Amino acid sequence: MIRSIKSIKKGEEVCVAYADLLQPKAIRQSELWEKYRFVCCCDRCNSSPPTYVDRILQVGIEVAKLFLNEGETICISYEI
Repeated sequence: MIRSIKSIKKGEEVCVAYADLLQPKAIRQSELWEKYRFVCCCDRCNSSPPTYVDRILQVGIEVAKLFLNEGETICISYEI
C-alpha cells in the first residue's frame, strides 16, 4: 500500500525513495548497498559533477566533522 499527500491519477508514475534524499550521495549509496545490495543509477546519483544539492550536503558533513572529537559520529538532519 502506498499513501500520498496528493491525488495520484491512473497511469501516473509513482517514485519511492529507498534512501534519505537529504543525505550526500556517498551516504545514500552506502545505505542502499548495505540494505538492498544495489547501486543506484538515477540521474542525481550519476550526475557529474555532483548536483548542487549533493555538494551543499557534503559541505555540511565536512563542516560538522571540524567540530567532532576523535571517535564521535555525525547525525545531521535538515528541515525544509
